[in-house]
Amino acid sequence: MSTYTFDSNLWSDLSKDAWGYRDRSGFFYAETTTDDQRQRLWDSALEAIEDASNEQKKRDLDFERSIENALLLGASNRIDAIRWLIEAESIEGIDDMHDKSGYICYHMNLSYAYANEFDNLFCNAA
Repeated sequence: MSTYTFDSNLWSDLSKDAWGYRDRSGFFYAETTTDDQRQRLWDSALEAIEDASNEQKKRDLDFERSIENALLLGASNRIDAIRWLIEAESIEGIDDMHDKSGYICYHMNLSYAYANEFDNLFCNAA
């Protein structure tokens, strides 16, 4: 007898987290779908989420390395290094945006954990 970890009540949310859209195929909920098949779908979604998380961590680590390189090239502190990196992106219309920090995270494909640090950068620049 197999142990199942899937939860039919959470499948729609999990599939959205994994692939960016809710599974509308109905296969997961079909009466003909076995619990083994549901578990394979569930495990596949969890694996996709873990892969995306690992990719995000790699992008954030690459950004941290870029900050270190900017410091080695002469940026006087972390804020200046980040400012250099953002300026190098040449994001058009950034000065007119309401949510600059969020857009920078999106544009540079960084986790939104950086948004507060970017907010501090703009507050200090004003």
